[in-house]
Amino acid sequence: CDVPVVLVVNGKGAALSIAATIKGFKEFRSDSHIVGAILNNVNPMSYLFYKDVIERETGVKLLGYFPVMQGCNFESRHLGLVTAEEIGDLQQIVAKLAAQAAKSVDLDGLLQVAAQAAPLAYDEVSLEPVGRMRVAVAMDKAFCFYYQDALDLLAELGAELVPFSPIADAHLPENISGLVLGGGYPELYAQQLADNKTLLQELKTAIDGGMPCFAECGGFMYLLEHYRDGDKLYSWVGALKGESAMTKKLTRFGYVHLTAQQDNLLCPAGGTINGHEFHYSESTNNGASFIAAKASGRGNWECANTTPTLYAGYPHIHLWGNPEFARSFIKQCAAYAAK
Repeated sequence: CDVPVVLVVNGKGAALSIAATIKGFKEFRSDSHIVGAILNNVNPMSYLFYKDVIERETGVKLLGYFPVMQGCNFESRHLGLVTAEEIGDLQQIVAKLAAQAAKSVDLDGLLQVAAQAAPLAYDEVSLEPVGRMRVAVAMDKAFCFYYQDALDLLAELGAELVPFSPIADAHLPENISGLVLGGGYPELYAQQLADNKTLLQELKTAIDGGMPCFAECGGFMYLLEHYRDGDKLYSWVGALKGESAMTKKLTRFGYVHLTAQQDNLLCPAGGTINGHEFHYSESTNNGASFIAAKASGRGNWECANTTPTLYAGYPHIHLWGNPEFARSFIKQCAAYAAK
């Protein structure tokens, strides 16, 4: 790989052992191409004291440091970081980090490192719009896990993406011809989602009536009849039979290669695409429309509920991995709009 790499290394309490860490990363792979490092959680005196010896021992240039900065940590939970929407002072934190970077990080040095990268080579993909229609996209604290490039692909194919909140909005957006329900943390807002009964009924009516719906992970959970939290049972959309509940460990984790076992909303039988699963929850109705195979080749399983107008399953799909999946979804939205 000819892309230069800059490591960010946690230096808290490490002293000279930082050199061993950096050298280990550098020499672990012959193609690592590690040329620089930034130290995190170190004070200015420690950085200056160890900079020369670390560079001498590793051959890697230090490009600055960040001190311990109170109030600038991003907290984590069972599926990763707390999302940006939930951090009320996010912009202030980013501004504080930027101001510190200007003081203690060699930004000119970083630009010089970046200039060493070879030009990117790729085949430009040109996609003609399938039609014009409005597609509602669930976007709030419960449903917030999206890849922006996937949403951009849907828009490029002709969708006007209309955000709505399953927590706060009493009704679906007007004049829509499709639904996208992404992943997120619906289990943290189970009661609010269950209390929004008018929207739950509108969603079920729309999906039962053939409105195309693409639902991943948390969105799939939301379409089931119930979410269970111990002895408490919350009624959700009910467009699919079954219920989901949280477990104490990762149920599925990692990249997968999906192969369709039947014709469905996204592709004909035999269609393939890459994706990943990453969830602590489990459901009583995971579906069997696709076979998911681990990228390592170790194990496979059935997943996803589909019909000609529905995809609902745990896997998060990388739509740019096979744009025909996105095209098929938008074609169905266009057909629904035409009706």
